[in-house]
Amino acid sequence: MLASCAWQSNANEGLPRDVARFIERRDSCEHFMGEEPYDVQRAAYLARQAEKYCRGSDAELSRLKAKFSSNGRVIAELEKYDSDIEP
Repeated sequence: MLASCAWQSNANEGLPRDVARFIERRDSCEHFMGEEPYDVQRAAYLARQAEKYCRGSDAELSRLKAKFSSNGRVIAELEKYDSDIEP
């Protein structure tokens, strides 16, 4: 886990702080939404995590795209994310 966090941190290096935070949050959102809910407890846990990390992320993505519309590197990173992912 530490290695993946270090890699993620390096990947976001040089990006504006709000964009880097969005990427970390949205990656967590997508991770939990992609997990298998193999029992009732797990399904409840995944739903809580998706709510925690996904809520508001569609609007945040739109806001960041508008804010950084003239920054090609930022837009290229943000274009990797679906604009409608919230559960």
